[in-house]
Amino acid sequence: MKFASLLPFCLTAFAGNSSLAQTVSADPLASILYENPDPFLRQDLSKVVSNYGTNGSGVKLALGGISLIITENSLVSGASTIDGATNIFSDPNGFGFTVGLSGDYLFDFDKAALKPEAETALQKVMALYAEYGGENITIEGHTDSKGSDAYNQKLSVKRAQSVEKWLAKNGIETSSLTSVGLGETKPVAPNSIGGRDNPDGRALNRRVDIKVTTTKKVNHLPTISNSSGYN
Repeated sequence: MKFASLLPFCLTAFAGNSSLAQTVSADPLASILYENPDPFLRQDLSKVVSNYGTNGSGVKLALGGISLIITENSLVSGASTIDGATNIFSDPNGFGFTVGLSGDYLFDFDKAALKPEAETALQKVMALYAEYGGENITIEGHTDSKGSDAYNQKLSVKRAQSVEKWLAKNGIETSSLTSVGLGETKPVAPNSIGGRDNPDGRALNRRVDIKVTTTKKVNHLPTISNSSGYN
């Protein structure tokens, strides 16, 4: 494990049941993610940060570049909004959440490779995963009704797989990930109204839904960003 030269002292700890390690540092400028598979590093995060002041004051945690805050011995995501999100909601049973991300925000037209800005939104999803002790993630790819059913199905599969691969590359265990393409079969808005094309509806249907089950009850979530242009 490599440590940045500016850090005078670092510890690593696991948040809840997450397999993602955060860097805990006395340096308030620290904002680094380390992955360490050593199971013996699993420990009570509140005990780790207790050396640095009440509720970890003076300690900065980060996951994939997204700040995490210690509040009453719990990790709270510093992400208040998610750009590119079309919907964000918790599961009815409270132990899980769904983040729907605009396909236009994540991908170029008719492509399945993630845009650079897509990583910002996915990092915030990872922060929520860590905050609530994420277990499993299902990634669903969706398209609008333009084009053939077969083509849309293939594109939705590729897009879901791109998100799955990014999450795996950035620390989510592959055993916790599932991806599926649903093509144009589950629209959330009408693709046409009165026989006329509905561009706004089709834009909402071009999406990737990330569904997360958690070990902790979800009590708050970020909101859709008003500046994203995709809500």
